[in-house]
Amino acid sequence: MALSWLALVASVVVAVGHRTIMAAVETRPAKLARLSKLRGTLPHMSQTALAALLAAAKEAPLPDVRRRGDVREARGLAARTLTPYGPVHAQLPMLCHSGAVKLVEVQSPWPMLHLACQTSEGLSLFISDLCANVGAPTIQSPWGVIMYSDEVDPGDPLMGKHGRKYQAVYWSILEFGANALSEEELWFTFCTVRSLLVRQMVGGMSGLMAGLLRHMFHGVHSPSDAGILVKLGCGPQIRFFSNCDK
Repeated sequence: MALSWLALVASVVVAVGHRTIMAAVETRPAKLARLSKLRGTLPHMSQTALAALLAAAKEAPLPDVRRRGDVREARGLAARTLTPYGPVHAQLPMLCHSGAVKLVEVQSPWPMLHLACQTSEGLSLFISDLCANVGAPTIQSPWGVIMYSDEVDPGDPLMGKHGRKYQAVYWSILEFGANALSEEELWFTFCTVRSLLVRQMVGGMSGLMAGLLRHMFHGVHSPSDAGILVKLGCGPQIRFFSNCDK
């Protein structure tokens, strides 16, 4: 029995060593040919995405999941992340002309800001430097919020049908300044809603923006009265005050 186990281990070591040697001696044209063959067997992805995936696979083992449902479940798990100000994901009821109430999926701003400051070193350093330069927000001097919307058509613009069009709504902080606000990373996604659904809502796009502002400033947690406590990475905590009057 002991000899058979030794033989098994030896065979595994030989096999692994063989693959390692083969990978080491494989010529570059052979590697590129295998890469081209691999890309041809996969669904379309950008060159940047494929290169990043290969780099990640080289650095560490990939997670042992492979179904589309697993990707959706992982995304849903992130959306359900709990914070002291509630979950990151929320549903906003919107009244339609027909009398029906439709639920709009939104990324709640204050839970998202709390989580982003806690986990993003870059955002934490940026806000920390901003507080040192212009002063931290206070109840007497709150920071302003700005919002932006853009209609996106992911289909062919020359086609007659545009059922996939959607309105994307983003928000950011006025005190970030013009230079910082020219970077898309500092615009936070609030929601994306099919344009067809927006047209069905009472008030249309204006009604949607009003609902988002109510969710932002008149929800369970008020950024204008109690503020939102955020921890800037490994640095200090600040209480973020904001209102919609600015």
